[in-house]
Formats: sequence, C-alpha cells, structure tokens
Amino acid sequence: MRFDCGRDDPFIGANRQLHAELQAAGIAHGYAEHDGGHGWAYWAQHLEDTLRFFGQTLTNRNPTP
Repeated sequence: MRFDCGRDDPFIGANRQLHAELQAAGIAHGYAEHDGGHGWAYWAQHLEDTLRFFGQTLTNRNPTP
C-alpha cells in the first residue's frame, strides 16, 4: 500500500493519522507528503509515482497456485 498527500490538502490530517496508525500496527506501507493541495495540479505531478508503484507491485507479485 502507498499513499501521498499535499501539505495544503484539507485531508492532510487524516492522511497523517492513517500513516501513524499503520506504523503503530506494523503494517508496511509507503507514505509521502509533497507541496500542493487536493487538485489536478497535484495529481498531474504525482500520479506517475502511484502508477509506477502499482506496475512494480503487479509485476513482482507471486502467482497463486
């Protein structure tokens, strides 16, 4: 799992809380904060990171027998 959030995003508090709770529970994840808010400019700049994560994750997963 990975997620990121803009520091000016109104949901930054909820994202920080989720990140902290996942850490406390020992659940592996990636989290990043960047400049920006909750709009298309932010997504245009950071969508590639998310797509690369999914591409890598799907390529490296083990097939179910």
